[in-house]
Amino acid sequence: MIARRRCTLKHEQGYSLIELLAYLVVLGIIINVSAPLFLSAMRLSKVGEAASDNLKGVEEIRSRISDRVREAVRVVPSTLAFESGEDQLILEMPDAPIARRVVFGTLNHPNQVSRLELIQKDGQWVPDFLATYRQSITGLRFSYDTADPSDAALIQFVVEIDNKGMTNTIPAENLFAVALRSRRSSR
Repeated sequence: MIARRRCTLKHEQGYSLIELLAYLVVLGIIINVSAPLFLSAMRLSKVGEAASDNLKGVEEIRSRISDRVREAVRVVPSTLAFESGEDQLILEMPDAPIARRVVFGTLNHPNQVSRLELIQKDGQWVPDFLATYRQSITGLRFSYDTADPSDAALIQFVVEIDNKGMTNTIPAENLFAVALRSRRSSR
């Protein structure tokens, strides 16, 4: 019975302390090698996500401005306190039941593009709708193919964004050009 007990104890022995320490050392090396790779992948994912968000925001601004310019009859030199120039664009929309004008610029906040739609009531231009786009910008500039914006047929605009989340980068300039579809005057 004692011999049988010794045999059982011999087979039920666990790992030695040296074996456990060796496993822990190997596990520590694996963690030390893989942790920086994991952290780099996480940082790269955040940068990619920020870049994707920036592109979506700029595309939204581009499509809204381009759509309105294509619909417009002409560029208006000024309306109310707004003037077409490098920092603002005023468009006259085709006459529908109500005369409309659309103003683009940094109207509501210096770091966001806004679109203000005006309608004419009783001979006065009054605000009808204001939209501010979510994309944070560092600059918005308009330029025209003629010296006088009211004669312009082609409008170029630059949307400058800060590459937040990306280190050692300069603001990205996104240049777009769009032509007025109609040149008929409804002055």
